[in-house]
Amino acid sequence: MLDFRGPLELPLTLLVDDRSRAHKVYFKPPNNTQKEQDLADLAARNRVALALPFLGTALRPFARSYFRHGAAFYQAGFPDQALPYLRETLSENPDNFKALLAIGQIHLAAGRPGEARPFVERAVALRPASPEALNNLGGLELAEDQPARAAAAFEKALEAEPDLAYALANAGTAYSHLGKLDQAERALRRAVELEPKDADALDQLGLVLARQDRLDEAKPLFERAIEAQRNHVSAISNLAVLFLKQSKPNEAIAALRYGIRVAPGDERLYLNLAKVYVQGGDRERARDVMQQLLQQRPDSEMARNALRELALP
Repeated sequence: MLDFRGPLELPLTLLVDDRSRAHKVYFKPPNNTQKEQDLADLAARNRVALALPFLGTALRPFARSYFRHGAAFYQAGFPDQALPYLRETLSENPDNFKALLAIGQIHLAAGRPGEARPFVERAVALRPASPEALNNLGGLELAEDQPARAAAAFEKALEAEPDLAYALANAGTAYSHLGKLDQAERALRRAVELEPKDADALDQLGLVLARQDRLDEAKPLFERAIEAQRNHVSAISNLAVLFLKQSKPNEAIAALRYGIRVAPGDERLYLNLAKVYVQGGDRERARDVMQQLLQQRPDSEMARNALRELALP
C-alpha cells in the first residue's frame, strides 16, 4: 500500500520468531492484548485481518515481499544486509531467478566465489540463455582462475546480446588472461564505445595496450578511468607503473600519493609507493609510507612484514 522508511528511534521492541527473524517493530511498548494478537498472528502466518483495517475480498493471499526488502538494502549500499531477505525469498520460492542472480552477484563482488557458485549455477540452469546469468558465471570462472571457461560464458552472453557493454568488458579481461591480446583489445574497445565512462573497461584496455608497450596509447586510457572514478585503485597503480616504464619516477610517486589520498585504506598503493622509494634508494621514505599504512590499517601484516624487511641492512 505504501513504502515508508523512517529513522531508527530508541527504545524499541522487536517481535522475533524461533529463527531469530524480526517480524514486527514496536516504537512504543505493546500492551498485553496487542502482544497476544501479534503472537497468534505470527503462529498462524496470517496477517490479513490485522494488516487491512477495512472489509473486502482478497483475490490472492497477502504476504511480505522479502525480495523488495533485500533490494532496498542492496540499493542503499548494504549488500550483506540484503542477503537474509534474499535467502528468505528463496525459501518461499527456490526458483526465484532474480534472487538467485542477486545473491550470486553479492558474493562475487565480496570475493566469495565458492559461496556464489551454487546460486550462479542455479540461475544459469533456470535461464540458460540469460546474458546476466551467463555474465555472472563468467565472473565466477575468472575469480577461480579459469579464464578459458570464463571466456566461453561471456561469449554465450554476447550471442544473446552482442552489445552488452559489461559482458564485452569482461570478455576482454578473460581474453587478456589467455594472452589473446588482439581479441581483448577489440572487445574492450567496443565496450568503451558503448560505455565511455566505464572505468573498469578503460583500465583494462589501457592494460592490454601497455602489455604491448603501447604506452602512449595506454596513458590517456588510465587517466580517463581515473577521471570517471577518482579512486579507481587499479588504474592509479597502472598509471604509476607506466610512468616507471617511461623513467618518470616523480610522476609515479605523484600518482601513488594521489591514490593514497583518495583511497587511504588500500594496502597496494602504499606498498607500490614504498617500492618506488626503495628503487630510488630512499629506504627512510619507504618506512614512512609503511608507518602511514599502519596508522590507517593497524592490523596490516603487509605493513609489518615490509617494515621488518626495510629494517634489514
